[in-house]
Amino acid sequence: MSELPRSEQDMAFARSFAEEYRGRFFDDADTLFPALEQHLNHYVASPKPFLPADLRRYFIDEIARARRVFDDGSAGILMLKQAGNGFGLDVIVDIFNESARRALSNWGRRTPDEHDEGRAGLPPLAPPLTDEWTDNVTSGPAPVRRATKQDGARSFLTLISDALRVSAGTAHSGGTGVYTANCNLKGWILETWPQFNYSPTRFGSRVTWPVTGTLPTSGNYMFQGLKGASVRHDPTPHYLGPSSAQTLVKL
Repeated sequence: MSELPRSEQDMAFARSFAEEYRGRFFDDADTLFPALEQHLNHYVASPKPFLPADLRRYFIDEIARARRVFDDGSAGILMLKQAGNGFGLDVIVDIFNESARRALSNWGRRTPDEHDEGRAGLPPLAPPLTDEWTDNVTSGPAPVRRATKQDGARSFLTLISDALRVSAGTAHSGGTGVYTANCNLKGWILETWPQFNYSPTRFGSRVTWPVTGTLPTSGNYMFQGLKGASVRHDPTPHYLGPSSAQTLVKL
C-alpha cells in the first residue's frame, strides 16, 4: 500500500504544530513531546494521553536523535530533496547514520554485480563524518542541500507529528509489527526509514525477495536497496500497519 491518505485537516494538524514549535524546538527539549502529545489529544478530542509506553518511548527517542543532528549543525542541516512525502517537504539527514552517509556517497553509482541474479558482496564501509564528506556530498549527484535549522525544524516537526497521528490511530489494534516486503529485483539488501528522518536501517535479515522484518510502529516508510556499492531508492512512500502487512518495493 502506498502512503496512507491524509485529509486537509490532517495536514493542517501537522503544519500547525510545526509553526507553533519550530522556534522553540531548540530550547524546549524536555517539553516537546508532551506538547506534541497534547496537540494530538486535542486533535482527536481525547481528554488525556492515550499512547502506550513503547510508542511514547519510540517518538521521544526519535526526537532526541533529531536534536543531536541539529546540535551538530553549526553550518546548517543536510536535507534530502527526493523524500517522497505528501507534504512536499525535504527531509533532514541523520548524518550520524552510517547507512545514510554510505548511500549519499554512492548515489547513482552502478557496479558490475548490480544486475547479477546472484548475491552481491556486502556494501562498503561508510565514509567518516567530516566537513570534507559534507562538502563532497552537497556538490555531488546526491539530491541533498544545506538548510537553515529553522527550515529543518519545520520539516521534522511537520512530519513527525503526522507520523504520530498515524501510529496513534493504530496503537491499540493488536498488530504484530511484522511486515513483508516483496521486490522487483533479486539479491538486494533492503533498508527502510521513517518519513521524518533519513536514517536508513536494515529491514529483515535476508536479501530480496521476500523479506520479512519488524518496524517499531505503524506508519509511512521509505525503502532503499543495497547491492555491493550500488544504491537504489524507491521514491514511493509505503504505509505499513494493521491494514497493510506487506508491500512491493520497486528499486
